[in-house]
Amino acid sequence: MRVLCVDDDLATLELVARLATAEGCTVEKLNASEDFDAAFKTFNPDIVIMEVVMPDRDGIDLISQIASEAQKTRVIVLSANNPSYLAVAKSVAQSKELTFIETMTKPISPRAFKSLLKKAIAA
Repeated sequence: MRVLCVDDDLATLELVARLATAEGCTVEKLNASEDFDAAFKTFNPDIVIMEVVMPDRDGIDLISQIASEAQKTRVIVLSANNPSYLAVAKSVAQSKELTFIETMTKPISPRAFKSLLKKAIAA
């Protein structure tokens, strides 16, 4: 399972990548959403784990791109900001008919995240 992690917060990025690797996933990390296009095309992830609020491109834009290019890609959206951002991200993903979309607030619980990741892997 290939997992693309996109987060401008290095601590969260490293934690998510480490947890995904522990689940047997091959992980690519991006600390800037501006690098998403190239990584998405070349890495061809099964799962994208991303922060919804980032300085370059927001997660809503990335969700729209994923939906237009690879609807079967599973998406987990993270945010330390207002929970309404997660609700909007989930709503946009569902309206674009992504097959799997889940959200989680930061700071993430490793146990809860691993459970969510296993759900994404099984989907």
